[in-house]
Amino acid sequence: MKRIIHGLVAATALAALAGCSGNPSAVVAAQASNRDMEKSFSPLRLVATSVDKRASQLTFEFAGTPAPSITANAGQLRGDIFRSLSSHCGFTESDLVETRVVRHRIPTFYEVWVFNDPQSERPDKRSGLSVVMKQLPNNGGVDFQVHGSCHTKGATFVMTR
Repeated sequence: MKRIIHGLVAATALAALAGCSGNPSAVVAAQASNRDMEKSFSPLRLVATSVDKRASQLTFEFAGTPAPSITANAGQLRGDIFRSLSSHCGFTESDLVETRVVRHRIPTFYEVWVFNDPQSERPDKRSGLSVVMKQLPNNGGVDFQVHGSCHTKGATFVMTR
């Protein structure tokens, strides 16, 4: 999460130095931050929700596009992931709202799982975690890691000229 904050600060500074944040420079800064967030498997991306001549509004949204998880037909792996999510964050399968595919490229499968979460600070009361699965060679199974904060914080940034 610290990397995300540092990337956001750098993006904000870049947009401010560009002079007019109400132009595509804010979008360019968001794209740079998004590349860094993807490299660190963040469940969030900065999205320009409104841009005009005077200001740009950027909001954190969940990465990826809604699609079935690669675990849909892998009951044991799915069960292992939910046991981990339950022990670390308290989420159960009934809390799952959607899965979002960021990247499925053998051997790495990167998804964002979105949950109903009353502790989320987002207006929609949803939290998202990145679930990154890596297929091991020679049918050695799958390792997985979970990235992100259990309870997603909502944030909107307005950059003015």
